[in-house]
Amino acid sequence: MKRLALAVALLALLAACNRDGASSSKGNTTTLPPQAQGPPTTVKVPTAREFIAGFKRAGLPVGKVHCYTEDNDPNNLLGRPGGYIEKCSWADTRYPQNADTKDFDYTLSL
Repeated sequence: MKRLALAVALLALLAACNRDGASSSKGNTTTLPPQAQGPPTTVKVPTAREFIAGFKRAGLPVGKVHCYTEDNDPNNLLGRPGGYIEKCSWADTRYPQNADTKDFDYTLSL
């Protein structure tokens, strides 16, 4: 009885495998139409200055803003491999700011 059940299961498995293979052995292939492609989408990535301007427009307490260059970046990572492409810092107007202060409360590096 066990042999009969095993033989039936084996025949069912072979039949299922043969059904999939039969269509490919005859050379019947189905060609699917190419996916419809729309125009490429381009998204403008905001700059650090634009991010900070958005913070100001949203009413966040953004004061003096300083954007760094390769010459004055304190970390020497701006524009370098493994570094960042842009860096700006800004002061929080909720705290008193000294006019000659070079320290900023927040920094955004892209």
